Amino acid sequence: MIAGYELTFTNRSLIEAGRARGELELDTVENLAALERFVGAIREGIGDHEHAIEDDGHGFGRHVITELDGNWFKVEIDPWVVEITGKPSNLAFYRAIAPRMERLFAIASSCDLEPHARIGGGHVHISRTSFESPMAIRNFIVDYANHPELALGIQGHDLLNAPPLAIAPRSSIEAFVEGLARFDRDQDLEALFAHLRADVYTFAGSPELPVHARRAKYQALCVEHPATIEIRAIRPPRSFAEFIATAELFARRIAFLAGRGPIAYRAESWSGAIPPEAFLRDRYETYLAELDTQASVLCAP
Repeated sequence: MIAGYELTFTNRSLIEAGRARGELELDTVENLAALERFVGAIREGIGDHEHAIEDDGHGFGRHVITELDGNWFKVEIDPWVVEITGKPSNLAFYRAIAPRMERLFAIASSCDLEPHARIGGGHVHISRTSFESPMAIRNFIVDYANHPELALGIQGHDLLNAPPLAIAPRSSIEAFVEGLARFDRDQDLEALFAHLRADVYTFAGSPELPVHARRAKYQALCVEHPATIEIRAIRPPRSFAEFIATAELFARRIAFLAGRGPIAYRAESWSGAIPPEAFLRDRYETYLAELDTQASVLCAP
């Protein structure tokens, strides 16, 4: 599996400044200052590297740091946080660079920046090339929708940024079922993705999501990117090892679903509240039992 990571770091000052400006505002004075301080500390702490600055698409600088072996990562501002993204790679590569990536967490801490329990998220981008066929992608989307416990407590809980389909209004659920039926008939993955964006992902998980925010982006499973499936309902990892564990779980789930015909969607309807812990654990243990994986692999609530 080829995947990309997002590591986010913040502190009370960045959160308070962002809250004063608005949910999706990113360019506070505090955020920009934290970015420069963090990048400076990274450059001092990682050894030989190349450094460049590119536009982040919003008129602000995105720092690109390339190490001598070709590994690169980018550091930039995002609403209420400073974010690191990196070279999409396979799990073997991530395990090899893990010690270097753990050092970034230590550097962040030295700059008074830490992963938050929710804010910023730890989104995982799974390359479409990780799937053997369009049917495999369709089944992964349905399987994720069939397990809302992942987005409602097990891996995170952020209804503003990443509501699962299980809390959607009935019209979105019905549109999802209709889209699956069309795909199963026509095998047109791009048409399915367009349908998800236009007709299924029309709801907000929280009334705090600004009116101008694209609903199709702020979903637990996002299909806005042309080359990836983005899983957004993941809390910020507290270490690079946590990201690897999450990526390993999705890789095993992809393997588990490989080679199957269309799996059924069970159309559950949940409230947005975190369910009782015993219920979550039972659901998650069943999910893991299918993979012959121990529940201790990831941090359950």
